[in-house]
Amino acid sequence: METEHNGTKNIGRLNTSSGLFSSTLKSSLTTTTPYKPTAIFITGEDDSNVQYPGGK
Repeated sequence: METEHNGTKNIGRLNTSSGLFSSTLKSSLTTTTPYKPTAIFITGEDDSNVQYPGGK
């Protein structure tokens, strides 16, 4: 998440699951933050505890 005054913040990871008889993946994210977001973006990282997104 990007904020106006507090920079980039890691707000969690997507929880992914698939249906028993389906190959479709579904993801969800539930989080609470005291910061007002200006943008939310998703990145693919090797570790869920990173504070800033990695390179390309």
